[in-house]
Amino acid sequence: MFFLTLSVAHKELSHWKFTSDGNFSVMHGYFQALGNDSTQNASSSSVNGDLWRKLWKIPTAPKCLNLAWRACQNILPNRVNLKRRGVDVDFFCPRCGQESETELHALLLCEESNMAWFASPLEGRMDVL
Repeated sequence: MFFLTLSVAHKELSHWKFTSDGNFSVMHGYFQALGNDSTQNASSSSVNGDLWRKLWKIPTAPKCLNLAWRACQNILPNRVNLKRRGVDVDFFCPRCGQESETELHALLLCEESNMAWFASPLEGRMDVL
């Protein structure tokens, strides 16, 4: 295992040796498992760090933040992503049938999705997102 166990005054502490602060994170574990001890391509890298810190500080439900993060990472299970992962599905949006179902289309451009946005308390206002 990658943990170093320390015994200090009969207390055991675990220290993750691949981070400067010694704390384990899923992101660092993932990159270590891939054999890449650099996290430069991670979503929380210094290039995008400010953006992600601002996103996670938005005062809204965690599931909304998670949806926004997944959409930005292009990991939502839309038709285009499912097809790319080998799932036998049609590319077209199941709601409107007009365009390929991408994050942008499913969340903002699809006319059927727009009806849901306008029916919500946001009333279709994208400036609050």
